[in-house]
This record gives sequence, C-alpha cells and structure tokens, in this order.
Amino acid sequence: MRSIVGTLVTTLVTTLVLGTVTAAAARAQHVHSIYADQHDSGIASLSLEELDQLKAGEGMGLARAAELNHYPGPLHTLDMADSLALTAEQRTGIERLRESMLQQATAIGARIIEAERELSLRFEHGHADSTFVREQTAAIAAMTGQLRFVHLSAHLGVRRLLDPAQIETYDRLRGYLNPADQSAPEPSRKPSTDTEAP
Repeated sequence: MRSIVGTLVTTLVTTLVLGTVTAAAARAQHVHSIYADQHDSGIASLSLEELDQLKAGEGMGLARAAELNHYPGPLHTLDMADSLALTAEQRTGIERLRESMLQQATAIGARIIEAERELSLRFEHGHADSTFVREQTAAIAAMTGQLRFVHLSAHLGVRRLLDPAQIETYDRLRGYLNPADQSAPEPSRKPSTDTEAP
C-alpha cells in the first residue's frame, strides 16, 4: 500500500514540476517583445517598413475602403493597362493622378516622419509630458487623415476615368469578385477637384 502511495506522490510531484517549468517557459516566450527587432528605422514609433512606405508615398492600406468597393487604384490600374484595354486618354489621365498623388503623399509622409521622430525623441530623452504628447499625437493624426484623403481621392479620380466593364475586370483580376458578385455600379463622370489635398 505504501509503495502505491509513494508512486502516486512521486507522479504528482513530477507532474507539478513539469507543469511549472512549461508555464515558466511559455511566460518567457511572451515576455520577448515583438518590437525587439524594430530598431532599424531609428524612430521608435515607426518600423523600417512603415518608414520606407511613408517616404515612397505608398498607400499603406489607407485606401482599402475604396479599393475593396469598386474604386480602382492608379498604380494597379496602370500595371494592368493592357488587360483593361486602357485608351491613351485614360492612361494619360491616370498617370497624372498617380503623379499628383505621389507628390502630395511623399510631402505629407515626410512631415509625419519628422513628427514621429520628435515624439520618439521626447520619450527617448525622458522629456515627454501629457501636454506635448496630446498635441503631437493630434497633429500626427491630422496629417495621417490628410494622407488618407490623398490616396482615397486618387481612387475616386481613377473610377471616373474607367467604364463599368473595366472596373469589373479590375476587380476580377485583383481577386475581389466571385461568381455571385454583380457588376460594379456605373461611375460618375462629373468633374471634381477631389484630388486636391486640404
């Protein structure tokens, strides 16, 4: 009887020890931050990828509301120019939209980078306070809103230049349509100044 009890106690203790070790190892893995390898940009609040995208004027997913709702983007539309059978007039118009978008986006992106750099430096040197952080984050949010407007406006402009069949082809080639989807609504062709940043 004693041998059975001893065996049970030994098994229980072994199980508890192994469970404790396993839990400690799991906690150690969770302690390692996902930010540990993101020092390359030199700005704590931006990853290297985010920094490069801001410098290049890339979309960064800011125009997803348009892209996924039948408002093609200028870059991908130009990449698929042959498949979409773009006319020379359409191609020229979309190239101008993209050029304007990039010019505005890179300018705003540069301002966001500098604002993020200042925010990061305040924390780095221990000089951050609630007043500065509130004002700086509000300014960054406003600039990010302007950047998003620029990218969304480019999608608005492209849609006005394409016909419904081209928009449907764009959506299909981009993988946004399934057999149950209906054709994209006919775009408005009214002139607008939507591509101008506020």
